[in-house]
Amino acid sequence: MAGSKPFPDIQRFSILTAIILLGYALAPFVNIPPLELSTTIFGILFNFQLNFKTYVSILTPALAAVGTIWLLSAQQPKRNNRSLLHHAILPTLSTWVIGLPLNRLALSLQWWVVFSLGGSLLVVVILSEFIVADSDNLRYTIAARALKALSFSLFLFLTIALRAEGMRLYLTIPALFLTAFFLLLRTFYLQLVDKWVIHWSLGIAFITSQIAIGLHYLPLGPIAYGFFLLAPTYAITEIAISIEEGRQQKRIWIEPGIMFLIFFVLAFLL
Repeated sequence: MAGSKPFPDIQRFSILTAIILLGYALAPFVNIPPLELSTTIFGILFNFQLNFKTYVSILTPALAAVGTIWLLSAQQPKRNNRSLLHHAILPTLSTWVIGLPLNRLALSLQWWVVFSLGGSLLVVVILSEFIVADSDNLRYTIAARALKALSFSLFLFLTIALRAEGMRLYLTIPALFLTAFFLLLRTFYLQLVDKWVIHWSLGIAFITSQIAIGLHYLPLGPIAYGFFLLAPTYAITEIAISIEEGRQQKRIWIEPGIMFLIFFVLAFLL
């Protein structure tokens, strides 16, 4: 990609990350009256509470999406009308997932550890997205692999956070399904080089949601719950990628099978 930059504009990058992290840093110190919402659907009462942390959880992912596109637009003014929207998927989801434990934890050393790790993760995601926006970048392969690993790490963190939060099933399943769908959609796009694989993404997200329903009422800890969901999601995704790439049928089961067993064993151990 002629004329592209090897690294993002440091001023734009600093502004983007600082605004997002500042939003989460201010959340524990701002206290406004919560807004209570309730509705009845098919005789079932749904109660929702909106407070400042809720607003931050909505606004920061939106800022991450818009900010990532703003950052990438400085890489090359003319991109042959190629859309930048797909580069905003992981930064948006990363920002949302980071906010889940931060909103749950009280301000303490643990909160600052999660804040620091989450901020570092967000920086890596945005930098990796900047790199893969240029297929000629020498770091493209490394960044693409990093994004794939980060996608499944985010999925694991999300499942753990949702389980620890004790969210109702009607809230957990949509969150898992939509997150899995978009993460898988981005993973396939990176692995198969600019190819949208909607059918596999929908199918795997649906299977994951069904497994989550079965695990919901079992006495599982958050970490075990997360690994039990990660194991089939990762394995099926790897098999799907192998099928799309046309690999030999006898070999496509080896790596997914090994990783499935590793995650399954971790679920029991942890």
